[in-house]
Amino acid sequence: MSPGDRLIHNIRFQEVKQSLAWTVLGGLVPDRNAYTGEAKWAEFRVLFKKFMIERDYMDTDERSSLDAMMKTLCEYCVSITSALVSTENNIAPGLYVENFVQEGVAPLVILDDGNRSLLTNTCIVIAHFEPTQVIIVGDTKQLRPVVVGPTPLTGFLPELEVSTMSYFLDAGWPCATIYIQRRSRAGVMDIPVHRFYHAKVVNGPHANSDAVFYYTKKVIKIVDAEFRDRKVQQFPTMFFEVVDFEAQVDPITKSRFNLRIASVVMNMVELLVLNGIPSRDQGIVTPYMAQVMVYKYAANQLHLAYPTKGYNQLLIGTADSMEGEERPVMHTDTVVTRELGFVDDSGRMLLMITRGKHDLWKYS
Repeated sequence: MSPGDRLIHNIRFQEVKQSLAWTVLGGLVPDRNAYTGEAKWAEFRVLFKKFMIERDYMDTDERSSLDAMMKTLCEYCVSITSALVSTENNIAPGLYVENFVQEGVAPLVILDDGNRSLLTNTCIVIAHFEPTQVIIVGDTKQLRPVVVGPTPLTGFLPELEVSTMSYFLDAGWPCATIYIQRRSRAGVMDIPVHRFYHAKVVNGPHANSDAVFYYTKKVIKIVDAEFRDRKVQQFPTMFFEVVDFEAQVDPITKSRFNLRIASVVMNMVELLVLNGIPSRDQGIVTPYMAQVMVYKYAANQLHLAYPTKGYNQLLIGTADSMEGEERPVMHTDTVVTRELGFVDDSGRMLLMITRGKHDLWKYS
């Protein structure tokens, strides 16, 4: 592509150079990959740009040509690359093994999100690449591979509760802990830090930067003008207590929902949108699927009423689906505060209150 061109609009990919993984790889792989020459892949670039615009309406012959070129490009990139990124289940193709397992040279394996990985999946990687060094990265305080319900697992099933990371930590492998949080504005992570990390975590160098966390002060100003509570003003995280309305149980799915809290949250979302905070930069996380459906219905109705406001871009999901997700402004709805059931899980709660980057609002 030409300098400055960008076809990927997902902000998580655009900001990858700010991540810890990019910094680590920069030190491990000093020579940057030289992927493509302009002449060699000119036709591919033309067809790929056309595909990004036309998608399913692209000419059948052109799509077939693009697919063939994509396969050739993939093989070419793998053959010259120094670092390979894949999921555990997709790591085994012969193309990868042929190019990364050479006689006398064992590759370094870095396993990301190791606390969500099962040992059986990790064995696939170890068996195919036979590495002499493995680095496992993750957070054992967040969600495990399987979060058990009220009925305990029996037989061999308890092994599903043990992540790859916790398995090797229990065996006494060398461990280093990073106590610097770079994700959020100073103040957003205070409760998670004190509750889950024994107050050891410190904010990164840009935690108070208005250039990095550009929504924080604007959102605080909007919320403070709406809710005049001097005790919590000028702070990037706030708890809203919604009283006198209990959660209801869906008669079919047995999942819970709370219409009063959902109403408050959606009014907050709309208030921020009307004051210049777009929906694509906001998210809602809640433990119950029934509550997720309430929010999705409300967001769809707002999108139908105001199609140019972007309410269809609002991120909505359960806690279990939100690992790895984040938004500048996040709304956390616990739905219940008693008879907690599966909500009473420390990993699930930690995940729910750490998704916001600029501001985090909690409702219950």
